[in-house]
Amino acid sequence: FSTIETKGTKPSMRSGHSSTRISEHEFLVFGGTGESKCYNDTFLFDRRMFTILLVLLTTGNYSWTELKTTGEAPSPRFFHTANATSDNIVVFYGGTSTEGHITSDLYSFDINKQLWRSHELKAMGGMEETSDLGARCQHTVDLNPSRSKLFVFGGRRTEIVPSSKKSVYKTRSVYVNDVSIIFHLPQFGQYGPPIRPRTSKKEKKDKSGKKEALK
Repeated sequence: FSTIETKGTKPSMRSGHSSTRISEHEFLVFGGTGESKCYNDTFLFDRRMFTILLVLLTTGNYSWTELKTTGEAPSPRFFHTANATSDNIVVFYGGTSTEGHITSDLYSFDINKQLWRSHELKAMGGMEETSDLGARCQHTVDLNPSRSKLFVFGGRRTEIVPSSKKSVYKTRSVYVNDVSIIFHLPQFGQYGPPIRPRTSKKEKKDKSGKKEALK
């Protein structure tokens, strides 16, 4: 192991955040908790190497950038999940607030436009379609190969239970081992082409001497 020196606006110390790989060189970091509060800030970590002229001077350009986002951003939270459903869309689900409130909301973040959107949840809980999987945190989420569905497993939920007093209810946290599927995910195609390419273009000469662009 070695400590990496980074540049730019570094996130504060935190835990329970998400870190999602969005390109060969970039990771998107969101939320987390620290110093008795939660965060809903978004950072981009770029580990790209310098150009060939600078390789001899440094091994990489490890830099942080705090993104200036627009749209309806999620509330501050931690123990949520984040999954890249396309080259420029990351989907966020669930999590816990500073006050311990567990959420059940679904958001997407357009990386190119730096735009948040809130979405109605459409899922399969057991064998039935539902818009409510129950608020949860500390769960795990994985994508199917086509990146069109999220498989949600386990986590911690809240449920309402009767108390010792008549007609009075209280909430409690429970751990679950169910599997649910979130479908109709926001995809790249819904929002049109990206504003900027995620990979740079290189040129090479073919046998006839003409130049062609390669992604």
